[in-house]
Amino acid sequence: MIDAAAEGLMQGETELTTSPSLQDRYILTQVGDQQFAFPSVCVAEILLIERSQILALPFYDAAILGVVHNHGRIVPLVEIQRLFKKTSGLMRETVNVVQLSQETEHLAGIGIVVDQILDNRSPGQLPDDVLGVAASKLSGTVSSPVQGSIQLFRPELLSDRLWTPQYWH
Repeated sequence: MIDAAAEGLMQGETELTTSPSLQDRYILTQVGDQQFAFPSVCVAEILLIERSQILALPFYDAAILGVVHNHGRIVPLVEIQRLFKKTSGLMRETVNVVQLSQETEHLAGIGIVVDQILDNRSPGQLPDDVLGVAASKLSGTVSSPVQGSIQLFRPELLSDRLWTPQYWH
């Protein structure tokens, strides 16, 4: 389920790097008009999922697209774009998913739906404010990302409320 380009990104084959380790890399993705940088240690796998494989979960938050079966496990899929704006765009036939690793603790195995996998980068190739601002906000309130900027993916973006079934009123 990994495409060749995404596999190359995970292996750092797209360009020469000065970084000594893949653990020091960031997977750059596009979500709407926002870019998210995922620390590579937080990424278990990059998946391409066919829409027909997704089982919807109607009584959960709209940001939960559904679940999919992958390697003998159930993977919940979260559209982080819906966390920031309530859009109900058409879903493509194939979706790109960044599956989170054990490094993300209670979110391990969750799939984050992104529009596109763009690149992998070392910390020096990211704007200075991406890593510094994200570190200072870890204990603060999560706010909407600024359009056109790069935001470091943090588990705090996914509220615990997502996992609570919504009741029909």
